[in-house]
Amino acid sequence: MRWNSQYGDYLRYQNLDGAQLPTVISHFQQNTTVTVQNTVTETSIFTTGLGSRTFGAGWFNVGSIIRINILGTVKTLNGSQTQRIRAYFDAVNILDTGAVTLPSIASATAYRTQMDFSFSAIGASGSCGGGWTRLIYAASTTALAATVPTIATINTTASHVFNITTTWGAADPANVDITYGVIVECLG
Repeated sequence: MRWNSQYGDYLRYQNLDGAQLPTVISHFQQNTTVTVQNTVTETSIFTTGLGSRTFGAGWFNVGSIIRINILGTVKTLNGSQTQRIRAYFDAVNILDTGAVTLPSIASATAYRTQMDFSFSAIGASGSCGGGWTRLIYAASTTALAATVPTIATINTTASHVFNITTTWGAADPANVDITYGVIVECLG
């Protein structure tokens, strides 16, 4: 992929049989941390960064994929604590993990969450579906994943601001989620 200054866009490459390969564009990269601690208030994990969380009207095609990688640390001393993660285009919920019970984690432990969303239809009644995986790197790696993908209707003819939130199931000073980095990439 290389920048095409004549058209102000990335050129797409083709493989040997002529099929077009997807373009990967880093749409947003967060460069400051966000701490969500001791609260049951739904809180955005986004803050300042490079790029934009806004996707313009007509930006998506059928088959467009958005991939989000979130890196951070999590800690909870009570093994029955829950955490819920949601993703939105404006007020439209496109992914909801539900209340996920976390294992007891005594000290801040690194995690990586990956979310993928794909557009199967575009237009005023566009369709976006996605799923997620979260790995918590403790003494034994814990993998948490959604069981049912979320399908949402998105008007792709309008601009949308992308957001991800997290909510603790109980306000407890020992419940700490620190997001160190978020990368939003667009594939195809």
